[in-house]
Amino acid sequence: MNNINNINISKNLFYYKERIEFGKNASRRIRKENFIPAILYSKNKKTLHLLIEKSNFNKKKIFINMDARLISQIDSDATSQEYKSTIIKDIQIDSLTRLPIHLDFLEVNEKNTITIKIPITLKSMVKFRLKGQIKHLIKKTLVNCLPFNIPKELEFKLFTDEQNKITLKDIELPINNKSTYINNITDTVFVIKSQN
Repeated sequence: MNNINNINISKNLFYYKERIEFGKNASRRIRKENFIPAILYSKNKKTLHLLIEKSNFNKKKIFINMDARLISQIDSDATSQEYKSTIIKDIQIDSLTRLPIHLDFLEVNEKNTITIKIPITLKSMVKFRLKGQIKHLIKKTLVNCLPFNIPKELEFKLFTDEQNKITLKDIELPINNKSTYINNITDTVFVIKSQN
């Protein structure tokens, strides 16, 4: 089994306030005031339009499926129990600054599993392998897991030139959020051609 890049992100806190102004002019003004427009989707609840403080992103990298706790600015501090458990479902990035300009959140129940797609990558530790020798057949896979400590990607590190294929069974999932594959674990993810 191969280890993954598992980042502990279960304590990401995002301060917000509800958005009351809409339209292009309002959006520009909001961003100048150091806020990012966002939407919170919830099952059987009204969709909420939010403003997220830009300062939330000074020291953290965000990615789709990352878990986050939304805390209202009305709350006095980050220890408040009045928070919304969410995952990030979509991110719009500014092409110049590479900072987020819009976010979509999905409210989740921390005790219930969810089904998400996670990218699969390969890092070859065998330096003499040439480009084109590795075929990437499955780029994303469905995973059922609890909505926290979700990795940005599942990475397989190739340490030998003798392995000719890699299946889902070879790629380890996080053990701290009850992750399981939905796809058949014998599905081939990478095919590796022999070196001539």
